[in-house]
Amino acid sequence: MIVETDAAGEEEAWVVNPCPGYVIKFREVNLASELFFDNKNSKLFLNICHCLELPPPIDDLEEDQVAAILDSEDPSRYRIPLSVGEIECIRDNKGENAAKVGQNFLFFP
Repeated sequence: MIVETDAAGEEEAWVVNPCPGYVIKFREVNLASELFFDNKNSKLFLNICHCLELPPPIDDLEEDQVAAILDSEDPSRYRIPLSVGEIECIRDNKGENAAKVGQNFLFFP
């Protein structure tokens, strides 16, 4: 579910149906969070999902143009709409923690 705030300050929620994409695995991540019982370094998995309900970036730029913006003094002017879920007690096959990130399928298949 995605929750947005409209111009009047009212919250609007809509349900999306993400499709599986790929997984990014980080090692030696400090998960200092109340969700986890220890603060030791561990692995973290990001489940990158595709979601047609999320819009692609407004500007359709080439890779070198995006790189130039990201290397500039104001990299925040390039935005990619994402839906980032909270770290949940989702476990992989070995019992490691995971988080979900949704993005538009047309932007990054």
